[in-house]
Amino acid sequence: MTRLDRRRAWRWGPAVGWAAVVVVGSLVDPPGTATATTGPFGVLPADKWQHGLAYTLLGGLVARAFGRTALRAALAAVAVVVAVGFGVELLQSVVPWRTASLLDGAANAVGALVGVGGWQFAAKRSPGRWERS
Repeated sequence: MTRLDRRRAWRWGPAVGWAAVVVVGSLVDPPGTATATTGPFGVLPADKWQHGLAYTLLGGLVARAFGRTALRAALAAVAVVVAVGFGVELLQSVVPWRTASLLDGAANAVGALVGVGGWQFAAKRSPGRWERS
């Protein structure tokens, strides 16, 4: 494995790994209904918070993988994560024990924006630490 291959694996490995966890977790048969029905502050249902948090992490990891703080890289990262989120929703529409929801897709997209935005903020505040090209 060359140095470039190791660098790519280091950048993309966590994003791909977390994406796999999210996709598998979104498609398996859920174990019972022991989750809370409302999220923090009683504002949104708990599943929307779960979607948002999962895709916030994915957004940050994908933005990290792109490794640049330019607007084009941020938009590409958001596009990739939103595509994964809506792709999962499409897959759920054909899985008998899951249901697709545009609101879940919207929560995924909000999470993607928050994650990529958070990464951009952190990378711009300390570029030597986060951005290595």
